[in-house]
Amino acid sequence: MVELLTSEDEGSREKPEEEKVRLPQLDTKDRAVQDQAQARNLKEAMEELPDLENTEGNRSSPGDEGIVAQPPASTAPSSPSASALTGSPVDLPCTRYDAVSDACWSKEAPAPYLHLAWAFELLCSTTKRLTKADVLVNTFRSLIALAPSDLLPAVYLSSNKLSSSFQGIDINVGGSTVSAAVVQATGTSSEKLKQLYIELGDLGDVAQALRVRQRMLVPPSPLSIRGVYRTIVDMANMKGQGCEGRKRAMMVRLIRSCRGPEARFLVRTLVQNLRTGATLTSVLSALAMAAVMHHTGKEGGRDKSDGEGKETGKREATMGKDGGEGEGGRRRKSLELRLKEAQVAVKECYNSCPDIPRIVQALIEGGVEAMQAACSVAVGTPVKPMLAKICSGIPEMMEKYGSQPFTSEYKYDGQRAQIHLLGDRTIKIFNRHIEDMTDKYPDVAQLMRDLQEALRAPSLPPSSSASASPSPSPCLLKDVILDTELVAVDRAEGNRLLAFQTLATRGRKDVSAEGVRVQVCVFAFDLLFLNGLSYVKEPLSSRRARLYSLFGPLLERGEGGREGGFEGRFAFAAHTETNDPEKVQEFFTEALEAGCEGIMCKSLPHEYEPSKRTDSWLKVKRDYVEGLHDTLDLVPIGAWWGNGRKAGWFSPILLACFNPETDELQSLCRCMSGLTDAVYTELTAFYQEEGRLLENPKSYVRTGETCAVWFEPCQVWEIRGAELTLSPVHKAGVGIVDTQRGFSLRFPRFLKKRSDKGVEDATTAGQIAELFRMQVRRVDVDGDDKDGGRKKGGAMNDKEKEEAVEEGEEEWEDILMARLSLLACAGVAALATVAHGFVPPVPRSYTRGRMAMAAKKDFWIAPSILSADFAKLGQEVDNVLAAGADIVHFDVMDNHYVPNLTIGPMVCKALRDHGVTAPIDVHLMVSPVDRIIPDFADAGASFITFHPEATNHIDRTLQLIKSKGCKSGLVFNPATPLSLAQHVLDKVDIILLMSVNPGFGGQSFIPETLKKLKEARKMIDESGYDIRLEVDGGVGVANIKDIAEAGADFFVAGSAILKNPRTQDAYKATIDAMRAELAKVQ
Repeated sequence: MVELLTSEDEGSREKPEEEKVRLPQLDTKDRAVQDQAQARNLKEAMEELPDLENTEGNRSSPGDEGIVAQPPASTAPSSPSASALTGSPVDLPCTRYDAVSDACWSKEAPAPYLHLAWAFELLCSTTKRLTKADVLVNTFRSLIALAPSDLLPAVYLSSNKLSSSFQGIDINVGGSTVSAAVVQATGTSSEKLKQLYIELGDLGDVAQALRVRQRMLVPPSPLSIRGVYRTIVDMANMKGQGCEGRKRAMMVRLIRSCRGPEARFLVRTLVQNLRTGATLTSVLSALAMAAVMHHTGKEGGRDKSDGEGKETGKREATMGKDGGEGEGGRRRKSLELRLKEAQVAVKECYNSCPDIPRIVQALIEGGVEAMQAACSVAVGTPVKPMLAKICSGIPEMMEKYGSQPFTSEYKYDGQRAQIHLLGDRTIKIFNRHIEDMTDKYPDVAQLMRDLQEALRAPSLPPSSSASASPSPSPCLLKDVILDTELVAVDRAEGNRLLAFQTLATRGRKDVSAEGVRVQVCVFAFDLLFLNGLSYVKEPLSSRRARLYSLFGPLLERGEGGREGGFEGRFAFAAHTETNDPEKVQEFFTEALEAGCEGIMCKSLPHEYEPSKRTDSWLKVKRDYVEGLHDTLDLVPIGAWWGNGRKAGWFSPILLACFNPETDELQSLCRCMSGLTDAVYTELTAFYQEEGRLLENPKSYVRTGETCAVWFEPCQVWEIRGAELTLSPVHKAGVGIVDTQRGFSLRFPRFLKKRSDKGVEDATTAGQIAELFRMQVRRVDVDGDDKDGGRKKGGAMNDKEKEEAVEEGEEEWEDILMARLSLLACAGVAALATVAHGFVPPVPRSYTRGRMAMAAKKDFWIAPSILSADFAKLGQEVDNVLAAGADIVHFDVMDNHYVPNLTIGPMVCKALRDHGVTAPIDVHLMVSPVDRIIPDFADAGASFITFHPEATNHIDRTLQLIKSKGCKSGLVFNPATPLSLAQHVLDKVDIILLMSVNPGFGGQSFIPETLKKLKEARKMIDESGYDIRLEVDGGVGVANIKDIAEAGADFFVAGSAILKNPRTQDAYKATIDAMRAELAKVQ
C-alpha cells in the first residue's frame, strides 16, 4: 500500500515557519504549443523504451507493508472504472456534468488521486479559459458530493501548495532525490533518465514515459488524494539524519502506485512545477462556483441523478443558452448571477482572511453565505495588504486626485510588515506576501509587548495630534493589527535611515534578541483592527485618527518616555496633508534627501481594500519620475538559454557599455524585460545565423559573468532602467568610483534597437559615471555592497523581487521557474550556471561545471571530507551541508606526489549518486595530473585544482579542466612562488594557497601564509580577473578572521569542523562561529 494514512489530525501537525518560494503558473498559448510538442516527444520516447516488466526495480519490497501505515480496508479508495483509467468527463460544461454519476468512485470512499490527475491532464490540454473553469468546478463538485474531507487536500494540490502561505509548509524535496526515486521506482537507468530529460525537458513527463511502459507483478493499491497529500506533508515535515533516504523511499512507493497520468503530476508536484495553468485565484473561484452548484441542488443542471434528470438538464441548458424565456432560462440566469457573485465573494474573503482551510470548510458546510460570515478580518490571520499604483510624478497625482483630500507619506526603503498583537500577548509579523516572518524580528515582537505594557499606564495626557474621533481607553489594548514599514536605522547616528540592503543582512529565522545586529524602526501608517473590531471599511482619515489617538500620547511624552523609550523603535510615517503641488513637491524632495524611495499619496475618504491596487493609493518614486533618468544605448554581448515559456530563446541578455579609454565593452546588466515573443524569436535567429555565436567572449569584452553563449558585438539597444548601483560582477566603469566594482543598472527594460548606431556609439562608461553621480541618493562606495547590485551568481534580493512584481517585471517568475527546473533535473541534466538561475535546455554535459555559488555570502566555507567518518560518508556530507557549509572539499593524494593515499573519482561519483548537489572542490595532489582530470570531471567535480609541479604544461592542463566544464585552479605549496600563475591568470578561477605542507590533515597553520595571501590578493586585484583566493590547512575559528583580512575568501577546514561529536548541531556551531568571525572582517 502506497498511501500514508496517519491517525494524527492535520491541524495538530507541527508546521515549520519558513519563507516559501512560490512557483509561477503559466496559462498561455505558447505553453500549450510546447506541451503538445513535448507530448509528441513523449510518444516517440516511449516507443524506444525497453520493456521494463519484471525488472528488479518493479518488484514490491517485502518490507513495504511495515514501513507505511495501512488504512482500514473499509477506507481504501474504490477502484476506478476502466473508463476512468482512459479519461474523465470533468471537462463537460457544468450544466451537463453530474457530480455523482460522472465521478470515477463511489460515495464514502476516499477520492482517488486519478480524479485529480485527469483534471490536471485536461487543464494542460486546453488554452480555453472557460474549459479550464469547467474542469476545476466539476472536479470540486464531485469531491464535495462524495468525499468532502478530501476537498482541502485537492485544493492544495491543485494550487501547488501544501498549506496557506502564512503557515509556511514547503515540500523541501531536492530534485536529485526525486530523480533517484524515479530511477528506482521505474527500474530504469540514470543514463536513460538523463536522455529522456534532454528530449522532454520535464521530469514529470520523463516519469510518465517510464511508468506507462512498466508492468507490476502485483498491482499496488490505488492512490488517494488524501494519501498523496499526507505523504507529501510528512516528507515536508521530515527532518534529521537519513531523512533524504526516507523521503526517497516514500516517493518510490507513490510512483510505483501511479496509474493513468498520475506519475506525471505527482512528480511535477514534488518538484513544485505543476504547469496546469491553474493559479490559487482560479482554484478558489472554481471552488466557490462548485459550492454554489452543490448547495442549490443542481447536479450539472439536473434536478435528479437519474435518466429523467439528465434530459431535464439538457433541455434546460438548451432553453437558457441564449437567455431564452421559460423556467429553464430564468433559472440559468439566476445561477449564472450567483456563480459570478461567488467568484467575487471568495476573492474578497481570501484577501481579508487568506486561511484556506477556513474557506473550504465554510463552503462545504453552508456555501458562500457561510464563507462570508466565517472569513472576515481576524487578528492572527494576515490580511492581504493594500497596494499602490505607480504615478509618474506630482502633476499626474494632482490630476488624479483633483479636489478630494489626500495625504502624502514618506515611502520608506524598508520591508512591509503587518503586525498582529493577540490577546494572549502573542505577536505575529507577516510580510507583504502574507508569509510569517516573526522569527526574523524578535526585537519588533518585544517592542509591541512594550507598547502594550506602556498603554496600561494609569494616566496619559490627551494627544494633540488626535482628531475628534473616539479614543480607546489606554488600558484596553487587547489586540491590534498594524500596517507598517520596518526600516533599518543607525541609532549611533541619530536614527539615520539605512537602505533596504542593510536590512536584508539580518537573519531570516530563529533570530535571537541578542543576535540582532541591524536595528529597525517600526513606522506605522495604518490601523486595520483594534480590540475585536475591524476598521478596514472605515475611511483612512478615521483609521489614522484611531492610530494616533492610541499611540500618540506615548510618543509625545518626550524623549525617553518610559525607560528605554520608543525613539528610533516606533514612529508614525512622516506625512503632510496639503493640496498645494509646490508643497507636495517639497515634501517629495525631503523624502529623497532623508533616504526614502519617494512618497505615497493616499485618498483620505477611501477604505482599506485588501490586495487591491487602485488610484486611492499612488506611489511616486524617483525611479518613475520623468527627467530623473535617461535611456542608455548598450551592446548585447552574451546570453543564457531561457526556461519555461522562453525555452529555446536567449533570455536574459547580457548588455555592455563602451569604454573608449580602454577600448573595452564592459558589462552593465542583464536584461529580460520589455522583450516581446517576436523580439525574442528575431533575436535568437539573428545571432544563430552567420557565425554570430561565439564559444568565448571577444578579447575586448570585460565582465564577471559566465554566459551560456557569447555574441559577436554588432547591435545597439536602447535601454531604460531604474537606478545605477555598484556591483562586483559587472565591470562598467570599474576604477572610476571603486577599484573593484563597476556600475550595474537595476531593472533594465528593452525599448528598441538602434540601427542608426554602431558599437562605438554606445553609451560610454564615463557617461554612466556621470549619471551615477547625478542620482539623488548614491550608494556608499566605501562600504559593503548595500546598493542592490547583485554579486556574481547572486539572485535578486527580497526587495528587488517585490519591486519586480510590483512594476510588472514578471520575469522574476521565469527565474524561479529556472531555479526549480534546475532542482528538478539535479542529477539529470547539467548544473551549469546554477547560481544565475538559467540552464540551457540541451546541456552539453552532465552535472558539475561552471557551478558558481549562489553568492548570498561573501565567503565560502568548504569542509574537507578527509576528516569525515568514511563509514557513513554520505550522511556526514549531508549533515555538514545542512549545517551551513557551502562546498564539499576533496583532498586527492596518490602516495607519489605526496606521501599519503586517499580517495579517487569513485567517491565523488558516489556522493553525486547519493544526492549531493552542492559544488565539489577537488584538490589534486597527484602526479602526473592530466590523466585523472577527466575521471573526476565525469564523476561530478565542480572545481578542479592542481599543483604546477605536477604537470609539464600548466596552460594545457588548465585548458583541459575547462574543456570538461569545470572551474580550474592552481595550488601553491608554502615554498612555491606565485609567479607561476602570472601568465595564465586568464584561465584560472581559483588560486589555492597551502598553509600547511600537503599530505596529512590536522596540521597547524603556517603564519608566513598570511603574507603570501596578501601578495596573491594584490596580484588578483591588479589582474582584473574574477578569481577566488582559497586557503587550505590549519584553518579554524581562532584564525579565520586574520586569514580573511589577508585576502582569502574561500576557506577549507577539515578537522576544525568534522570532529567529535559528529553531529549536525556540532558542525553548525563551528560553522556559525566561523561566520561570526568573518562578519568582523573590515
